Amino acid sequence: MRIRIREKHYNLRTERAYVYWARWYIRFHGLRHPKEMGGPEIQGFMSFLVNERHISGSTHTQALCALLFLYKSVLEMDLPGMTTMRTD
Repeated sequence: MRIRIREKHYNLRTERAYVYWARWYIRFHGLRHPKEMGGPEIQGFMSFLVNERHISGSTHTQALCALLFLYKSVLEMDLPGMTTMRTD
């Protein structure tokens, strides 16, 4: 993930945030590989962040963008429903 982020010339703070969210997502789902998961797992994680951790809208957007980046740019997976997920 870091390599892909650096290839796209993202800011170092963005890199750190995206890696943080990807790690938390993987740990949240019992260390399952992201290729084994998809839209429902992303939605479950995002629901947890909103309902249990009470994250702000901007934090929600950042976490979702990190996961979308992971799937689209790193794993090169196009998951059904990912483009229709809310980012607010």
